[in-house]
Amino acid sequence: MKKEWKKVVGRTVGILCISGVITAGLVYAKDTNLKDRIWLNQHVSIENAQSGVDDVKAINNAKAVSFWNLDYQNTVTNKIENMVKDGNYTVENPLLIVNPYGTNTCSVNVYFEAEEGAKLKYRVSTKEYGVFEETAYTKEGSTLYEAQLVGFMPGEENTVTLTLSKGDTVLGQSEHSITMPEAASKVTKKVDYTDGESTQPLSNGLYVAFGHSKSFDANIYMYDNNGVLRGELPVREYRSDRLLFIDDCIFYSYGFNKIAKVNRMGQIVDTYKFSSDYELHHDFIYDEKNDRILMLASSTIGETVEDLILSLDLKTGKTIELVDMKDLMPEAYENAVQPDAKEKLDWIHINSLQLTNTGDLLLSSRETSTIVCVTDIDSEPKVSYLLCDPSMWEGTAYEEYMFTKVGDFTAQAGQHTITVMHEESEVLPEGQYYLYMFNNNFTYSGTRPQIKWDNYKGAGNYKAQADHSKYYRYLVDTKEKTFTLIKEFDVPYSPYVSSAENYGDNFVIASGSVSNYGEYDQEGTLIRHFEFNDEKYVYRVYKYEFENFYFGE
Repeated sequence: MKKEWKKVVGRTVGILCISGVITAGLVYAKDTNLKDRIWLNQHVSIENAQSGVDDVKAINNAKAVSFWNLDYQNTVTNKIENMVKDGNYTVENPLLIVNPYGTNTCSVNVYFEAEEGAKLKYRVSTKEYGVFEETAYTKEGSTLYEAQLVGFMPGEENTVTLTLSKGDTVLGQSEHSITMPEAASKVTKKVDYTDGESTQPLSNGLYVAFGHSKSFDANIYMYDNNGVLRGELPVREYRSDRLLFIDDCIFYSYGFNKIAKVNRMGQIVDTYKFSSDYELHHDFIYDEKNDRILMLASSTIGETVEDLILSLDLKTGKTIELVDMKDLMPEAYENAVQPDAKEKLDWIHINSLQLTNTGDLLLSSRETSTIVCVTDIDSEPKVSYLLCDPSMWEGTAYEEYMFTKVGDFTAQAGQHTITVMHEESEVLPEGQYYLYMFNNNFTYSGTRPQIKWDNYKGAGNYKAQADHSKYYRYLVDTKEKTFTLIKEFDVPYSPYVSSAENYGDNFVIASGSVSNYGEYDQEGTLIRHFEFNDEKYVYRVYKYEFENFYFGE
């Protein structure tokens, strides 16, 4: 029977202290009367961010109320709206507020009135970290210009230049000096980089690093094409695994069982919380057809981990347990052994999930170097087929589910971030689709020591590293029951974590366990390589354009 939990709105478990005027601290404080909006209105104010500077404001959260609380978020919004209404703000004299909602420590919100139809460009510069220039997203058909400007350097004096124009005509301009507070965590402000052999230009957008240095209490970091930090989204307990863009908002996890919905201005407009009997891990995706988020989860009360899929309905806020892999592959579960020093059995270790164009669910099992297809996920989930080397399930109850590997290539080993190429797959014959991944090229299964890895030529293991990990792209044919490797190229070796992303005409690849990432052209030739150089890992790196969110055309 599927279990169900309702969304919790505007409630918190721990209170985040935002001391002083600038909302950047990460210290816990005592609980407050969060339901009392009159109390909040009395203790939250907008004040000068810097002594003697009137044109830059910040939120004074005097009682250190958690910014994850929706009553707090609404109180801040109301105060800003009243201030905009009462003021006579122009592009020459705008209202500027440093990180008003606490959700991006590298941001400043801007508000002013002007004739509609103009574009707002901004330029942020610092002595040490160079220049960041963008066109801010502003709402069309409005005389109120409001935007969250990202790209400010924490702990540095930033000069921001605002330019409002229509066509070639400049309607107004202003320049402001803003000393930003420090980041919410110890973060690499500039990533070292080296250029590769490709002359292909880097794509537009920001590289977003997830889980940098650790899995828990690890914020979300955004870097530009020069490796400079341009955004930091604080989380609370558990790293997020990706950003989802839904209803003009971004969704990301900020705790083990919590997801936030944040609008373009940085305001948290909704939060979702499900039972503490479950914890998120590795991945979540948006199922647009059913307006829900599908999430990988572990049971906190069971004896196994990383083998459940939950569904969060965004209309109702209800969460249900959709799939338990122990029910679908009972023999594989029962034959798994418990490695020494492990408290719970990680018998399948699902690390990413995807939906095909026909609604089937694909699951990447690192522990078995297998991609599992599950059908009928809302009625009677069952295994449909497996993509792996034929030796993986030979002689077991699952041998009949394996698709045939066509061609002379080594199947994926320890893979991460499987991704269906939906638009490209739509032009293929019925029953076919493209699937790409980061092939770690690492052979290990702690719960199945009997596995023979003889077919995985050139792959790494605990005794020896491989020369490379790889980008892999398969053509899967569900009618012929085959999979074929149609594209591959070498990337820095990473036995664990990591990510691969088709991004425009390029590829963004993160070799996570060696803490680097890079962008490659269509031939798989390196354009630019980025290195954190701090002896920590980066879980994943995806690139996002943020068009029509932070940035306009």
